[in-house]
Amino acid sequence: MRSRIALFLAPLALGGCFLFSSGPSSEVGRTPEELRRIRDHIPPVYDYFAYGPVYQARVGQWVKYNIEEGGTSSEVTLGVSERTEEGTWVEIVQEESVSAQLVSGENLVLKAYLRIPDSDKGREEIFSQEIIQGRAHPNEQGLSGDRTETKREAEVAGRSLSVVEVEIEEEDFNGRISTERSSWSSEIPVLYAGNSIGGMVTFSSQTKTMTLIGFGEEYNPRMKTK
Repeated sequence: MRSRIALFLAPLALGGCFLFSSGPSSEVGRTPEELRRIRDHIPPVYDYFAYGPVYQARVGQWVKYNIEEGGTSSEVTLGVSERTEEGTWVEIVQEESVSAQLVSGENLVLKAYLRIPDSDKGREEIFSQEIIQGRAHPNEQGLSGDRTETKREAEVAGRSLSVVEVEIEEEDFNGRISTERSSWSSEIPVLYAGNSIGGMVTFSSQTKTMTLIGFGEEYNPRMKTK
């Protein structure tokens, strides 16, 4: 199966189990050996949600970021598709793939599934993933280390917003100093990353740069629950 699993999962940790009506169809008619080969290429997901405190976001809110890292450029979109008694369903869209994750009020991943294109079969398929203990990164970025803050107005995705720019300097055991710069706004949904200031607008370090290129209140879900 020539899919874009690797491209989609490089910056993400995804996972879960079948919930949606189209999910089981991906396994119908496959031999156990075929299923084993497919699952070997789908990594597990951390049980601690890899992004922001999505329970604070409203249904329909979405954000889209451009990411520059390791000489490559990509885009990722996060949108809130539904809220249930169990938690919040969030969709993570990158390239041609979509991951839907059910996240609790404690930011724990309860269920999830990944939809990927299969170029061999000319269709999209849905696969479950294992949930393991751990986390990809803290969701309270921009609030640790020695920092300075600056408030200003900025043009964000075509809109003028009040933002707080944060600069953090940290020194390692060898005396090397690294600097991370980020900006945040209370008007941005806290989906990709959020703290007491608001949602992330920009982030830059020695190895990675992220820029918000879109956000809104009317997210159109790619997946439908039962």
